[in-house]
Amino acid sequence: MPGEDQINTKINFGSEAFKKYFANTGWMFGEKIVRMILAFFVGIYVVRYLGPEQFGLLGYAIGFVGLFSTISTLGLDGIVTRELVKTPHKKDLLLGTAFLLRIIGAVASVSLLAVGLLITQDDSSTIILMFVIASSTFFQSVGIIEYFFQSRVEAKYAVLVQFTGVLLTSAFKLFLILSGASLIYFAAATSLEFLILSVGFIIIYRQRSFNILSWKFSKSLAFTLLSESWPLILSGMVVAVYVKIDQVLIKNIMGNEQNGYYTAAARLCEAWYFIPVAITNSLFPAVINAK
Repeated sequence: MPGEDQINTKINFGSEAFKKYFANTGWMFGEKIVRMILAFFVGIYVVRYLGPEQFGLLGYAIGFVGLFSTISTLGLDGIVTRELVKTPHKKDLLLGTAFLLRIIGAVASVSLLAVGLLITQDDSSTIILMFVIASSTFFQSVGIIEYFFQSRVEAKYAVLVQFTGVLLTSAFKLFLILSGASLIYFAAATSLEFLILSVGFIIIYRQRSFNILSWKFSKSLAFTLLSESWPLILSGMVVAVYVKIDQVLIKNIMGNEQNGYYTAAARLCEAWYFIPVAITNSLFPAVINAK
């Protein structure tokens, strides 16, 4: 049965294992480069269509939601990948437990968002905008399947899903521009991408002869994972505030238009973050096995 045997993930330079890691990193780089190019060109049309004020409002909504959405991951990313590398035969238990924890995390993040909105003076349309964007946290729960492929050094399967997601979402945004859609639909496009990714991950997981219906939940494993992840949850919250608070402050101090200019510039700068992330995610299984 695929996935039940221990996967050889140790690096030996000049060996097939090294070529495997090199190709794995290449797949990740390819996806991020395509995403960056599409985001740049499609983003230009989106900014020109919405204008600085509307784009600034969208950036503010995404930024405010981002202050809370980091909680939905519960810091499980690296921990689940590590455990899948060490104990691949427990994949159904690990993925099932992590999935339910991510759902609980999504509920917690949306609940905290609702509490946070009680102390703001945002109008009803902005609040609706935020909840539409926040719905993506539930779809992201299925993203734990990506951890599974990372643990097996098989990024190409996850990348194919991500390619499809970014292409369809980019096409949808262009359609919205041509059809003269309102801002709420561009917010929905954010959640749509994660919905496409969720469906795609389930399909590719099934095609690899695995089944999400085989996933199981373990209460004891859940507490074990959370006992290790809570420092990452706290650090993730701090990072989220550091990265997202500027858009919230600029909107409230200087207005949506100035925030629109800032958001456009910030996205160009953040586009290059993929380089260390891709390398780290690709080589992480080797680091675990090297211990």
